[in-house]
Amino acid sequence: MYVIKQRINNMNNAQVVKDEQYNGLPLYNGKKASKGHYVDILNRLYGILNYQVQKHNKVLVVRFDLHYPAVMNVMQCNSAISQFYDRFTRNLKRNGADPKMLWVWEQCYSHNPHYHCMLTVDGNKHQRPHNLYAKAAEHWSRAIGVACNEVLVGYCNQAGPGYYNLRRNDSDFGEIYNECFERCSYLAKVRSKEGVPKEVHRHGGSRC
Repeated sequence: MYVIKQRINNMNNAQVVKDEQYNGLPLYNGKKASKGHYVDILNRLYGILNYQVQKHNKVLVVRFDLHYPAVMNVMQCNSAISQFYDRFTRNLKRNGADPKMLWVWEQCYSHNPHYHCMLTVDGNKHQRPHNLYAKAAEHWSRAIGVACNEVLVGYCNQAGPGYYNLRRNDSDFGEIYNECFERCSYLAKVRSKEGVPKEVHRHGGSRC
């Protein structure tokens, strides 16, 4: 268990941190983070990133979102994202990419939820995310039973980079790592996760 020095509140039986840093790392502090960040998701994010940069001298970190078609009415459960995660990461493992992934459930104004995802892979196998986006679209389409459609996969590159190359031996590694953690901490924000149904997990993915 990591030592957490920030002010902590309790929301929906989960710890919430409302400071601007976590374990000395910057947190996303936009308007959508006004309610704070869930500590359990931050712990998982921190664990995945640290595990990967210790194991590999190069790590590619990719952010993307998964959406349902607007015309679909989906059941409130984790079956689609669980199926996607299992098949997507299994495919990447067969290709030697050593994937570790985090996903979070959110629902705002749409009648369907959506998922924010962070994928980390061996940066010696992948330096750019384009093939990974295509694989994500393929496996998400299979999981929800629609024709392959990359529009359902958001690349998260409008407010900044959609991916980061963490190279342990580079002089700017610490700077890039901090920027990456701040960007990915968006997944831990409380907003849009408050109304998670009882039968739905708020987050899931790899354990390191």
